[in-house]
Amino acid sequence: MFERISLKLAELVSREEGQGATEYAMVIAFLVIGLTVGLGARGGGIDNFLDDVKLDGLIP
Repeated sequence: MFERISLKLAELVSREEGQGATEYAMVIAFLVIGLTVGLGARGGGIDNFLDDVKLDGLIP
């Protein structure tokens, strides 16, 4: 009985189904976190750049 349970547990642990989806989700999560931190750090510079853009000559 114990041997069957341990074999079943070993089979469940060694399964690799769904592992690819988990890895893709982790990569996407790290990208989102990295982009959020990166854009947050550069956010002030982007705002200042856009504030400096003058459109006075383009509007009739």
